[in-house]
Amino acid sequence: MLAQAGTYPFRLLPIQLAQQTTGAGTVFLRWRRQDRSAMGVALWQELMESPATPDTLIDDLFAMEVQRVVLNMQISLLHTLGRQAVDCASKLDQAHAVYQRRSGTAASQPGSNGAAHT
Repeated sequence: MLAQAGTYPFRLLPIQLAQQTTGAGTVFLRWRRQDRSAMGVALWQELMESPATPDTLIDDLFAMEVQRVVLNMQISLLHTLGRQAVDCASKLDQAHAVYQRRSGTAASQPGSNGAAHT
């Protein structure tokens, strides 16, 4: 999608689709002015509503925005799932350590894999 957004005639537009990295290291796609003075979906909305935007680009610009929103949602979900998985693993490690202290078992004993016993 970024490749298409950087080709003719899209590169002639006053805004571009760009990657933005968050403080957490997650990369999202954002609309921004060529001079980087502003960023956000409002720029795309202005472009879509501008009579200066050629009618021939409207369908493609709409498709790009739909793809951008869906991709950003997928990235956000994966980031959240990853954080939750790390948090879960930490809690399981804590529970296992408490269990080992109480039961007097050690992870190195045969048959001890940290899994719950049934």
